[in-house]
Amino acid sequence: MNYSILFKNILKIIPPINKTDFLYNYQRNNYKEKNDKNTNVYMPSGKKMILWFLKYDNNYYSLLLEVDNNIKITKCHFQYLSFKEILTNGCGTLLWVTKLNNQLSLNKIIYYQGEKYKKNLIKYNMYDIKYLLEQYIYNIRNSIFIQLKIPYISNNEDYLHEISVLHYNVYSVINFSNNYNYFIKPITSVFKLIEINSNNDIYHLYCKKNNNIVYYDTALVNDTNTSNNIKNNLNIKYKNYIDVEYSDDESCEDKLNKEYNSNNDEVSYKSALYNCIYIPKKNKWKPYKKADYKAYIDNIEDITKKREKFKH
Repeated sequence: MNYSILFKNILKIIPPINKTDFLYNYQRNNYKEKNDKNTNVYMPSGKKMILWFLKYDNNYYSLLLEVDNNIKITKCHFQYLSFKEILTNGCGTLLWVTKLNNQLSLNKIIYYQGEKYKKNLIKYNMYDIKYLLEQYIYNIRNSIFIQLKIPYISNNEDYLHEISVLHYNVYSVINFSNNYNYFIKPITSVFKLIEINSNNDIYHLYCKKNNNIVYYDTALVNDTNTSNNIKNNLNIKYKNYIDVEYSDDESCEDKLNKEYNSNNDEVSYKSALYNCIYIPKKNKWKPYKKADYKAYIDNIEDITKKREKFKH
């Protein structure tokens, strides 16, 4: 079978999809139910993708489609899943998903059994996706099969803390009752993180002040997930410091990472630019994820403004 021709023919029958299908718009006039006001959904960061259950030429398929920012399909793959045929009624069932290693986070229903899904609140989407997973899809517990999940949901009002301890990167936090979005990028600050004592999870944060790189504070590293994330990104292994070697050819970045011990001997530390989240209850910035290669270290003035916004 020529799959390139098969995919081309299948994609001719895909129903209309637009940018709003990948959004949850704020429902200004929606009544905030008491039980839902602190409940939030933690939407994962990642590529926009569509999971499509369909019937074509008397065969049943589950396809994973990658789309760009203009919702143009760029790639098409078979995704082997166990599901009930009812999902393929009409034009099928389509969901906005995000791939997280060997899992697919089901973020929103676009079409359901051939009909355009019209429920606006994320709450109803999560309820219906949960029902779909329980009644129509069978997750095969085997490492070669991808697992379908719903995003993390919590009623802890301290959403900054929840973001910092999750095992996946969060793009936005959406309120259950009115779809209000807390986007993550505007609430993070970029610091230069430098290893001081990785065995004890001690790292220093540096920021800009008057165009100079200055020490700001120690980083908050208070859980295993954050500790491992930093060590993996900095390629840190538990080591004997006697074995540390120094390079004769160093870049400006390397020079910035050097400090001196009590004997005035030069000591080299690993570093990286890190997006950090302010944790009000600790009055500390917590490393969240390694910054993009295009990122710049933030100024202390901007960091202070963000801190004061969330400080209790």
